[in-house]
Amino acid sequence: MVILSVSKRGRVHEKLKKPCQDRSLVKKIGENTWILTLADGHGGFPYVRSGFGAQIACRTAQKIMADETIPVEEYPKKIKAAFDAYTEKHLHLHPLTDEEKKKLGSRPETYAYGTTLLAVKISPKGTYRVQLGDGKLSVLDTFGAPFNELPADPNCYANITSSLVQPDAAERFRISCQEDSASAVVLNSDGYEPEGGFPWKLLNNAVENWETYQESDLREEMVSEDHRGDDQTIVLFLNENAFTEKYKREVKEQAAEEAEKVHKFHKQEKLLEEKRELEAFLTAGLRKYREMENNAEAAVFREKSLKPRYQAYNAVCVELECLLNEMAE
Repeated sequence: MVILSVSKRGRVHEKLKKPCQDRSLVKKIGENTWILTLADGHGGFPYVRSGFGAQIACRTAQKIMADETIPVEEYPKKIKAAFDAYTEKHLHLHPLTDEEKKKLGSRPETYAYGTTLLAVKISPKGTYRVQLGDGKLSVLDTFGAPFNELPADPNCYANITSSLVQPDAAERFRISCQEDSASAVVLNSDGYEPEGGFPWKLLNNAVENWETYQESDLREEMVSEDHRGDDQTIVLFLNENAFTEKYKREVKEQAAEEAEKVHKFHKQEKLLEEKRELEAFLTAGLRKYREMENNAEAAVFREKSLKPRYQAYNAVCVELECLLNEMAE
């Protein structure tokens, strides 16, 4: 097995001199069961103990998911109850300071510990996924195909996310139980955003080089996909026993296909920007041309300026249409 966990403080937090509020834990149970957890403590001003809240979330999730007597459907309410009990006990032993209360405002004191949660249990019986809030769980089966994604959370958008401190947190969890055992798993906080959405490039590199893949490789991946400046954490699990040549070929093909989609997307964005710039120039240029009183100057302007831009505009439109047809196939 290869299991790596790496965190990186975001540029925004570095500028504000705030610590990384992501936490992760990995636990082995018996010979062949693993529980991976990752929690992203909220970075907002009121969440003054969110880093510790993230740590509590990881610990409570591991404790609940390690208990074989607890059915999967009860994970959300059990995790929520254990988290609440822990935070209330911590508040009793370590009351909020005046400065913390000032930052928290009128919110309940437990909101100081605001955090998301991602957790995966990998066992011979199957793979169990638990998610509250943003971030992403990416899982491959023993053939190299991705598990179906968990349902989207309508409460997660922009910088808004579901949180373990909310009273209805147990109802906001998304869970899944599949009989297939996972061969590769990536948990990541929302600061890491792989282009295309699924971390195929990371997984392909890790699977292809699993014998030598290490934390420094994950850090390089973080740097290449740092689009927001937020804290980033990645937890990677690899079961090399599944890595047959067919498996590696499947992952490599998926990574290449995803890379091609990303390339076309960037090309589309570039063409759309060129089209907008040409449209703006032609609109202003035609207005200027109609207002020109000197016919000779107008003819030169039309031939030297408007006509080449119009030809370029038509060429961009044709290229864009062809690209959109390719992307629709």
